[in-house]
Amino acid sequence: TTTTTTTTTTTTTTTDHNLNNYCVIQITSPQGFIERSSANFRPSSKEFTQFHVYVNKYNKIVGSLNFDALQSAFVVEEEEHRKETKCSVEKSDWVFIGDDDTLFHEEGIQQFIKARTKQLDKLYAHGNFFNPRKPYDKGWYNGGTGIAITGKVARLLLTNTTENNPDLQAIIQREEDDCHCGDVPFARVLQYFRVRTIHQPNLFLDSCLDCNHMEADLSGAAPIVACHGAELFRDTNPQANDKARNMKDLYSNYFSEIEVKEFGAYQQPPMFANMSLLERRDYMDQICTTR
Repeated sequence: TTTTTTTTTTTTTTTDHNLNNYCVIQITSPQGFIERSSANFRPSSKEFTQFHVYVNKYNKIVGSLNFDALQSAFVVEEEEHRKETKCSVEKSDWVFIGDDDTLFHEEGIQQFIKARTKQLDKLYAHGNFFNPRKPYDKGWYNGGTGIAITGKVARLLLTNTTENNPDLQAIIQREEDDCHCGDVPFARVLQYFRVRTIHQPNLFLDSCLDCNHMEADLSGAAPIVACHGAELFRDTNPQANDKARNMKDLYSNYFSEIEVKEFGAYQQPPMFANMSLLERRDYMDQICTTR
């Protein structure tokens, strides 16, 4: 268990003459902030980019992790002097949340926003569900694959804190006691507020290595929004492998054993042994943005 840190980036893009602001939040630990900086979001639109660091006061992973990250990311009135380090909650049409090994892709984010202008004033969330067949009791968004929520959802969560809503505290504590994690409680609170949760595994990938698997079938598809780059830093991606085994159990009638095994073999590529972290990141960006 480690202290968590939040790295935040906010960017503005232009679509149909309307400014569409978005905020990217990456949750990490103090150690990860140094050792995993190669996974930081890389927007090319520097003019609208802001950077923010937040150290979680709990010194451990707690059920309120994503909510703490949201609260830390946005400007509040008494912190106007630190405005340059924060996102604007009123101007953020979309908020993207991920871990320190989540790779967000600017082109994918821009295309994602452009295709969903009708959702801006509604309660929507997008991501990659673990156990998508049971989203309301056993499913949750994988934090490593990235999560997108509308600005309206972000503002709703920021105005309904555990301090002024005992129901939320009960939900978060119950799920934390069960999983000792932050993403499951976040999913339950989204459901509590009747946020429409969309499962989009082709835009939020369990592993960046899936870009290689997808190349033949999805070369003309929309660019991905984010992918879990666990193999950038580790020998394997346990979440993706668990998901693959889960998929095999659920969809054994649709996939052969060999196909599922190959699809789930999320191991660090051997060539990474002779590559720096930045070179590994460049490789993952290349396979995921040139499909």
